[in-house]
Amino acid sequence: VYMKILMFFAIPKSASAPEQQRRANAYRTATPDCSNVFKNVEDALSHTGGVSGFGAIAFQDDKVVAKGAFEKRDCYAGEERIEVTITVLEQGGRLDA
Repeated sequence: VYMKILMFFAIPKSASAPEQQRRANAYRTATPDCSNVFKNVEDALSHTGGVSGFGAIAFQDDKVVAKGAFEKRDCYAGEERIEVTITVLEQGGRLDA
């Protein structure tokens, strides 16, 4: 499984309008750490890390994630989100068409 995660975090309200416009969709270099968020999303989507009493959302165990990518970006308040794309890999390492 290949998993790509895009994380969008609100620009602080204390930023001026020009600063907010400059930062919108720019890469975020502040906390949280990408790898920590990536692991939390993996756990949340798997049976082994999910909420007790619920089945797997995307896969039984996050060990099936063999390849991944992530990035953090700034966004306007109210547009915060996490976008997850999951693609099944073919044996041999190529992405399915």
